[in-house]
Amino acid sequence: MLKVLKATYGGVNIKDLVDNNFIKDNVVAFTANNETFGDPLPHVSKTFEIEIEDEGVLFTYKGNEGENFSYPKQRYKTENTLVLTSCNRIEQVLFAIAVNKEIIKENFNLVVADCSTPFHNLGEGVQMHRSDDPYNLINDLNYNPYWQVIENYVKEIPKIKEFRMIHLEPRLSKQIGEANLTSLGLNVAALLGSKYAIKLTGVCHLKYDIFTKFKDYVGDKTVATWHRSGFFNQKSTRVFACRPDELNISLMTSGWVDWVNEYDFIERKFERIINTTLLPDKINHMEFDERDIIVDEGVARTDHRKVIHDNLSKHNLLSSSDRYIQKFLNGGIW
Repeated sequence: MLKVLKATYGGVNIKDLVDNNFIKDNVVAFTANNETFGDPLPHVSKTFEIEIEDEGVLFTYKGNEGENFSYPKQRYKTENTLVLTSCNRIEQVLFAIAVNKEIIKENFNLVVADCSTPFHNLGEGVQMHRSDDPYNLINDLNYNPYWQVIENYVKEIPKIKEFRMIHLEPRLSKQIGEANLTSLGLNVAALLGSKYAIKLTGVCHLKYDIFTKFKDYVGDKTVATWHRSGFFNQKSTRVFACRPDELNISLMTSGWVDWVNEYDFIERKFERIINTTLLPDKINHMEFDERDIIVDEGVARTDHRKVIHDNLSKHNLLSSSDRYIQKFLNGGIW
């Protein structure tokens, strides 16, 4: 256990204040200012000093007024991050957030990385997506590019501690766009201080609380992958778990030529990059299909509503008062 031996602010002893108010779980943390410790020297810029004994080792530090101090330095914060890459079906994204926030039991951060097209009319938007990707599920019934409404909804969710919205304009083609959004989303997750992140395509629903499995699936590795449904020899990019600070180094270093380049499918690029830039013991290629963790809404399915409804029932969400879950149940989404 660490012990504070000495602490002063503006030359005044603040050791008792630190002992009684700013030590928690063997971590010392405070902001050195007048609001915290009073003002022993009005109108004078002050300094602070602290001495800490930690397992027999002496740590000393001198800092300036206004500085945020913590010991020991923590690489990660408590909350992990859900990263969503969106795709012009904003109400379906909101519905997915509504479901996933109930399945995830702990507090978490949310990053939505989006490249939607709010300045296209309905016909132009749907046609653009269909021409860009023949497997795209965007149509004139679900096309909704107004990403701004996500922020208002997220404000209602107390367990989402940090929220970041990344929006790119103009829209990028599918392979280039998804690569950019994935890297940007993981980078923000790392900047939020998350040790772990789960990346989902924005409309995907979790089948179970992956946040309870991060240590098992990722642990000290960099990434854990699922097989892509229908393509067992490919790794999914609709869902993967990772340490975002570590994985994004590989993606960003690979850059335009190997990661962003649109002349290959993102799943093949993703697998090639992690297999060539990471040591084998930093990858957990799990023997699971992505349908193990996400509700599959692939293009070949015609039973979207049933599989989604079954997942809601499994998690006791059929009676939820959430407006997007209710809108789905009333036939307004999907």
